[in-house]
Amino acid sequence: MRKKFLLPLILWATMLVLFSCQKEFENQNTNNNQGELISKVNGWLDKQKSPTQPNKAANIDLLKENLNFTELKFEDLNQSEKFLIIPVNEDYETKKNIDKKTVLVLLLVMDKSTNIIRGNLVLYSPEDNHRLNEIPENTFFKMYNNKSLECNGLFNFLSVTGRKMYQREYKDGKLHSFGYVKASNKKPDEASNQAVARTETDCTHYYYILTWWIDGVPVYQEAIYLGSICAGGCDDPMNQTLCPDDGGGGGGGNGDGVEYDACISAAVSGFQSEANGTQAVSETIGFDISIINEVTKNKNPKWRILKGWSGWDLESQEVGVIKLIDEQTNQWAWKSLTHGLISMVGSPPPGVSVEYNQGVGTPSFTSETAEATIVLYGGMSLNFNVTYRLLCNCPNLPLVGQIPPVIRPYNSTAIWNSKPI
Repeated sequence: MRKKFLLPLILWATMLVLFSCQKEFENQNTNNNQGELISKVNGWLDKQKSPTQPNKAANIDLLKENLNFTELKFEDLNQSEKFLIIPVNEDYETKKNIDKKTVLVLLLVMDKSTNIIRGNLVLYSPEDNHRLNEIPENTFFKMYNNKSLECNGLFNFLSVTGRKMYQREYKDGKLHSFGYVKASNKKPDEASNQAVARTETDCTHYYYILTWWIDGVPVYQEAIYLGSICAGGCDDPMNQTLCPDDGGGGGGGNGDGVEYDACISAAVSGFQSEANGTQAVSETIGFDISIINEVTKNKNPKWRILKGWSGWDLESQEVGVIKLIDEQTNQWAWKSLTHGLISMVGSPPPGVSVEYNQGVGTPSFTSETAEATIVLYGGMSLNFNVTYRLLCNCPNLPLVGQIPPVIRPYNSTAIWNSKPI
């Protein structure tokens, strides 16, 4: 009896030891993984320093000291990339005079091998200054995949040194405004900005290009003058500074910031030209005609419905049926007409993606005279949407997903006779 009583105790004790060992192994593995991750993050941040900008390098050191790795989160970005989100402690906000109602995180993008590709400091100011303890789950996934957010307010994106880059504002969970900093050699209008206008030729002037959006469509844009930086370089330690990273100053064009500004300016300009310059058209290309039987034929109109700004087109192929109504006069009439398929001819420039849906076609039929019952003319009114996305990459900070897509609705209308030619 005693042996039978001891056996369960021995088994239970053995299982407890094994469980404890397994738990200790898992904890050790987790600590090793987090240690490796911390090393990667700190190593990447160190690479963002420049020996010519000690103040900005100090900003990065302060950031490293205040990263809360115990609260880090991962979110998907796309099939090949994911976000690493690390909260920043309040001590950083205090020393950089950031509003206490602002939530501050380090947002990094990693590839499948967990290599860090790029990163930003993100300052989130909730709507109505309502303090949140953290940014809601999957906010950045939704933001960069054009989905509605579960929060409202302003997201300011900075370089890790504190340079102001761009911002996204949300209302009712949807994008309300988007703005980015643009560098230019053009001075502000001296008539309206006498206090800040400069006459030096070796200065770079900075503007904020702010666009307001409604339901995915930009409705208004404004350029706001921010200030100027002149030759000699700069090393501004302030938060949300205009000072370019890597020693770039005004006029010289020798820094990452100036190169980035030139790149983003050219890329966005081409992207906006594509979205704004493309026009709906109605140009009949021809008809595909085939025999169904002795008195019925397919007559499928093909027409150009959109002319792209850079030379590409959208064409639509409709499906129609005509019938013979008078053999002696060879008179034909439309029996049916339905919307078929939209396709692209040519391609947009490399920095722009153009996506389109198949639209909704509404056919209409008219007779030769108001009194006649024979349908001699058939028409198609086609409503469709086109989405323009910026794909261009710029030094150190790819633009993919940062510039919101432009969604434009179009309508094209055409009328065709019923003759089998």
